[in-house]
Amino acid sequence: MTAYVPDNIWSLPTAAGQLAAPRSQAATDRHDPRLDEIVALRRCALYRKAFRCAAVSYPADVLRLDAPAEWIRRHGVAVDVDDIDGLGLALSAGVVPQRIIMHASDPAVVAMVRAAEAGAGRFVVNSHAQVGILAGPAAHRQRVLVDVSADDTDALVAAVVAGVDLDMIGVHRRLRGGDDGWAAVRSMIATMRGISQRYKVIPARLSLGDVDAADWGCTSTDLAAIAAAVDEAVEDGCIAGRFPSPAVNISPSCGTLMPAYIGQRHV
Repeated sequence: MTAYVPDNIWSLPTAAGQLAAPRSQAATDRHDPRLDEIVALRRCALYRKAFRCAAVSYPADVLRLDAPAEWIRRHGVAVDVDDIDGLGLALSAGVVPQRIIMHASDPAVVAMVRAAEAGAGRFVVNSHAQVGILAGPAAHRQRVLVDVSADDTDALVAAVVAGVDLDMIGVHRRLRGGDDGWAAVRSMIATMRGISQRYKVIPARLSLGDVDAADWGCTSTDLAAIAAAVDEAVEDGCIAGRFPSPAVNISPSCGTLMPAYIGQRHV
């Protein structure tokens, strides 16, 4: 890769709750909640501006803040949902169902069913149970991405490809602390190429979660460096594997968009 990416940025941070520096009680007492909206709105816009060659989706929790929620509705961007509360929040905020990305989990069976009934645009699955819930006659075909960090990715892909009314459209991975982002993207491209060879379907979407830069204030320079790194990793992987360039979706964590609000969101 030729783009300059500081080690402490492309080696991405850990869980969202650790992204914001701890604040003293006095600082908390003086905190103005209106600042949460200003910070979140600015960071939503910065991400969309920086990742010009990718789509950006945002966590449903950011819809709890009025200004970012209005911005998301106005721009028609996608929203990531992982439970029934998040689904309800997205629908009540006026997010078009086709813009909802449901990140399935085995305890969230009801959320998955309701998301399918509502017409959610995409589902990210990491277990056979989730595939079983989605497979079968429906009002429309379900568009599915497989989480490549799942235990048995190959079998999971096979289940999606064989599933009734399921379209295998791509792969997803959430970056964790210490991950090498460039290597993760290259590995995902290799997995997509393997899927196309084995199953004669071309997974056309690469989804990367927790693409965070909160420790550095989400500056436009830092985000532009990460965006360039993602673009080059995709390009290098596709050239090396002779694979067509996929559509890329990146998503920041809730903590990177509204760090001051993260601990209060379920109060």
